[in-house]
Amino acid sequence: LRTLRRELAVLERRLGELGAAVAEDALLAGVAVECNGEAIVEVGLAYVVPGATWSPDYDLRFASQGNRKTGVGKAEITMAAVVRQATGEDWDGVQLVLSTAKPRLGAEAPLPAPLYVSGYETQKGKVLVQATEQRESLSVGDAAPASGPEAAELNDQGQSFALTIPFPVTIHADGRPYWMPVDKRETSAEAKLITVPKLRSYAYQVAVLKNAASYPLLAGTLHTYRHGAYVGDSTLEYKAPGEPVEASLGVDEELKVTRAPIEEQNKAGGFIADQKLNRAYRITVTNQATSTQTIEVRENIPVTKVDDVKVEILKEGTTAGYKLDTYRGLVSWELKLMPGEKKSVDLWFKIALPSDWVIGG
Repeated sequence: LRTLRRELAVLERRLGELGAAVAEDALLAGVAVECNGEAIVEVGLAYVVPGATWSPDYDLRFASQGNRKTGVGKAEITMAAVVRQATGEDWDGVQLVLSTAKPRLGAEAPLPAPLYVSGYETQKGKVLVQATEQRESLSVGDAAPASGPEAAELNDQGQSFALTIPFPVTIHADGRPYWMPVDKRETSAEAKLITVPKLRSYAYQVAVLKNAASYPLLAGTLHTYRHGAYVGDSTLEYKAPGEPVEASLGVDEELKVTRAPIEEQNKAGGFIADQKLNRAYRITVTNQATSTQTIEVRENIPVTKVDDVKVEILKEGTTAGYKLDTYRGLVSWELKLMPGEKKSVDLWFKIALPSDWVIGG
């Protein structure tokens, strides 16, 4: 009961911080200052109030050379913040600093939940299971330094960082969202055609660029425009300075993509032989456009995390010319198709595991 009451108190406090209105209140602070003989002393008072939040928001405007579907172009990304505050006090012409720090984090010591251990008898040994793991590359690359009047000032504080808005802002204490630009960067980009038929049987136009800011881009909403026309919204994941960014420009309906299994067979092992899982798939792309198109086809294979399980691409069946990202298990081909042309790529791989393992879901 004490645990539930403690959790309820934490949730009620958080709910109060997110509330749309806070009653006006006044706090009288008395400070005793020892001047040590100085005639003039400057005193600063800092305090934390609930009811103020912000979230990242991005506009990406892409334009390719000659209005072509693919090829090099220019990208302009505007980093903005959506600020809400219901502190009971209007912010009129203030200097706003956006911080990723969480002042209340750690104010209450966490208590671990009970950990129970149980077991049961079984004659079966290890079980092979399949799971999806989210992996993000956090490479630090050739990001441009902050410069110019539009650039936000970055204060890197280790685990958190702060961005100072370069102009005074006014935000009323009404809980409504206020959108304000923080920074703007221009960089080179390239438009590509990409398909991942294992997930969706469509071809997508994608703008590929790098984070040109000197600070990370936090996860937020990305509004994409192409040649001034609105394309749609997507979610931008955390991107370190210089890390590649892929922004969808929409579905390309002139390319038809299909994916079909060729073989999905499990072969039992023997006394000394391992059991094998054979998998093979065929991906077919048809160019229904009136011009030649180049598309990147992506497929993935399992990534093993134990020494007893081996994953191998069967080169005798797999279409040549592929690239393999061993970290993510990503296999990709680049196909160039003439108008009306159809091409297929095959992927064959096998999974070998000890005969006493059980194949699970």
